[in-house]
Amino acid sequence: MNTDRRRALVALTIAGLLWGSTVPLSKIALTWLPPGWLTAIRFAVAAAVLLAVTRPRGRAAWSPKVLAWGAAGYGGTVLLQNTGITRTSVSHAALLIGTIDHDGVFTLTVTASTKRPIKLSFKKVPGMAELREAILQTIPDGLYHDDIHGKPFWRKHMTLRLACEIRNELA
Repeated sequence: MNTDRRRALVALTIAGLLWGSTVPLSKIALTWLPPGWLTAIRFAVAAAVLLAVTRPRGRAAWSPKVLAWGAAGYGGTVLLQNTGITRTSVSHAALLIGTIDHDGVFTLTVTASTKRPIKLSFKKVPGMAELREAILQTIPDGLYHDDIHGKPFWRKHMTLRLACEIRNELA
């Protein structure tokens, strides 16, 4: 492998590690910093590093217009992400996937809140009561996870809530 490819691979690996650690490290930092401050500090540090690395070539990109659009666009997105991170936890998850195939068959797959994936299929989009009843009949209480991250009644509640939201979106 030539030097340019090695450098590219190293840079890509570093970028992937930094990107992948963003949410877990933000979750930790948010225990002592509010979302707005974390975003501001994170961008100040990134700007200082970027300025040092790209100097003097990068100075042309440091116009007020570019900085304003970056702060509003990407900074706003990260602020929303940080705010969302403060309100949830990976362990509070229920993952539901709803689809409608070309024949109109509605399929709902429930996972994360249950010990194994559960797939429910209906010939057409079910009514709310029918969907709720199918979930209650198909997924017994003992199939929901029960651990320090959440009790089965919470996971069942989130499964029913998200199933109804998915049904409404696809109906």
